[in-house]
Amino acid sequence: MSKKKNYLISLFLKCSQYLSSAEQNLKANEDFLRASYHSVNSDNFNEVIQKNGIDRFEEGMTSLVDSHFSEDEIKSLIEFFRSPVGKKLIDNTHLLKIQKLINEILKERQHLLSKLDRE
Repeated sequence: MSKKKNYLISLFLKCSQYLSSAEQNLKANEDFLRASYHSVNSDNFNEVIQKNGIDRFEEGMTSLVDSHFSEDEIKSLIEFFRSPVGKKLIDNTHLLKIQKLINEILKERQHLLSKLDRE
């Protein structure tokens, strides 16, 4: 992927608010997991959360967008999400199946913490 396309995807993820939405979901899950797995060593817990956090989400979304959209299409998406109707869509629905990616990350967190909890 070119640097330009990577930049455009990053811009798209920001203006579509996919990153901020995922970050909020991941933070809420982290708080839940912290309360559920308080016996897991803090360093181990933090490592699981870090490895399965917003960076992983962003990498997954970047790959997803890269595989489905050209640079010109991403530019059009950015323009759309900056428009009034695009902003309305952000407030009401999700275009991409980001919840699946978030759920995979949340499931991995819980799996790893359960494993650590048993040790």
